Amino acid sequence: MMIFSSGDEFTSGNGFPQSTSAGITYANKWKNDKHALNSNYQFNNQLVNGSNQSLSTTILPDTSFSNNTTESFFNLRNRNKVAGTYILQADSLNTLQFKTDAGIIRGNRSNSFIGQSVSEDNRIINESNRSTSAVTEDRNYTGELLWKRKFRKTGRTLSINNVLNNNQLTGEGLLLASNRFFNPDGSQLNRQDLDQLKTNDERRLNLQSTLSFTEALGKKWFLELNYKFAKGRNNAERNTLEKAVGNDKYTELVDTLSNHFLFRTIDHSGGFAFRFTQKKFSFTAGTGLGRTTFGMEELNTGANRRAAFNNLLPRVSIKFSPKKQQTITFNYNGTTRNPTLLQINPIIDNIDPLNITIGNELLKQAFSHSFRLEYNNYKVLKSQYTYFSAQFNTDNNAISNSNFIDNLGRRINQSINVNGNYNGWFFGLFGFEVLPSTNLTFRSSGNISRWVNVVNGFRNVNDNNRLSLSTSLSRWSDKWLSFQVEIEATRNNSVSSINKERRTQFWQFTSNHFAEMKFPKQKLTFRLNGELNIYQRTDFAPQQQVYIVSSVLQRTFGKANAWELRLSVNDLLNQNRVIERTITSNFISETTRQNLRRFWLLTLAWNFSKNGNPSNF
Repeated sequence: MMIFSSGDEFTSGNGFPQSTSAGITYANKWKNDKHALNSNYQFNNQLVNGSNQSLSTTILPDTSFSNNTTESFFNLRNRNKVAGTYILQADSLNTLQFKTDAGIIRGNRSNSFIGQSVSEDNRIINESNRSTSAVTEDRNYTGELLWKRKFRKTGRTLSINNVLNNNQLTGEGLLLASNRFFNPDGSQLNRQDLDQLKTNDERRLNLQSTLSFTEALGKKWFLELNYKFAKGRNNAERNTLEKAVGNDKYTELVDTLSNHFLFRTIDHSGGFAFRFTQKKFSFTAGTGLGRTTFGMEELNTGANRRAAFNNLLPRVSIKFSPKKQQTITFNYNGTTRNPTLLQINPIIDNIDPLNITIGNELLKQAFSHSFRLEYNNYKVLKSQYTYFSAQFNTDNNAISNSNFIDNLGRRINQSINVNGNYNGWFFGLFGFEVLPSTNLTFRSSGNISRWVNVVNGFRNVNDNNRLSLSTSLSRWSDKWLSFQVEIEATRNNSVSSINKERRTQFWQFTSNHFAEMKFPKQKLTFRLNGELNIYQRTDFAPQQQVYIVSSVLQRTFGKANAWELRLSVNDLLNQNRVIERTITSNFISETTRQNLRRFWLLTLAWNFSKNGNPSNF
């Protein structure tokens, strides 16, 4: 079993946070569970500040250059949010569910960047000093109404789902930038200074309705039918203003950096699938057909663009279970990917003057093929488990990018269509019991990918691959000792066709270890967690290593051990930081982010309910 939790922008992030949260929940059922209500209100206030350090290398056909950037940031946000779910079980056949979610997020952020680009021979190409600030407000609302109907005939069901999303985002901020560019001899070539006010007013409205119907065609055959209608409207106005000569106010509109567009989308799609089920074998095959139309109107210039795409969404699923604890599954899905508004919108955004993104009105629809194979086998009596999964994806008319980078390190990015992109991955696991309650596990994983793009007019094919091997020994017991020790080694490799001599290779080593000791007579529990990460030195980044150790000492007391007193320490060695190494096309980077380091925490907890039943005290 795997459990994933993602949280939101108020529960994760980098830097040093100061956070205040409060909330209240009301839940109830009445009239023999015919009615059920779950509602809550939440308030969040979060102040985060910190800094990030980034190193990167850009590979060009005839050379390469490196960037070193330091970012400092300050971000203050507060949110008021209400959410609720009401379920009406009208009878044994009809269920009505209404969900709502509304909130207001207000933000005040500022960022400062200091960067430098250096050539292969250590010559300074450019220097940048940039700061941005913005005050924003985001008002959002989501409402969902679902009706599910069962029929007395087994296998016949009908459901209708309607979802409404309304979002209003407004903001105003400043861009201050000073960029200097240098000649090969080190003298300054020119200088670019920017002092601009940015305003944004965006209103998005989306409505989606889905109808689903299932029918039993016999004891083993089932028919599934569905239809979806979606309509969206986005009214967005973005303006850039500069100071007039002799005036300290931002009154001069920069036409090339301002736009007001109205973007509309309409989507119709329908699909069907046949499902066959028996004891050891099940099979599903179907397809979806649809048409998406969108139009973009630039209200400042009167320019209009219309486009329509036909969508084909085939899918196949086969599952074979030769034994009770053994299954083999194969899935195929075909999906279309339409260009986004920001990829099409031809207005330049200069929030980072050295990295400009422009639109492409000629973007076509992409189509992706996805194949997945999965196998698992669990031998209960031997406590032996085997698992393997693999997936391969390939795209037609994939939406990639074109980069033009001049000799001063300035970059212009644009989305384009290419062919030849693919990616695939696999994961395998074999585990068995070596001693009672003690398991030894071996794992292997890897991926391959090919990313095609255009660099300074040259077609670039970037091939990446990664292979990881790991092993772990674990013991889980409700008595005095539990532990787990895992060691993993990963090899990364990347090469770009525009400069095959610049091959990027590095190892990453990871070790995770956990131990828990229980002393029942003393009502004490001690837990220790450790995580070690080592990144090998490369030609663009030094060797990095981080060792994070945390521990907890816990004692229970009182009637039924309902009270807990815990003393914990996070990051005992005070080394915590986030390191991210990424390889995308001809761009290689490493970012080191500040994060919350060592702190001590004393916790007193009262467990007034256990296993859903009130404690007796």
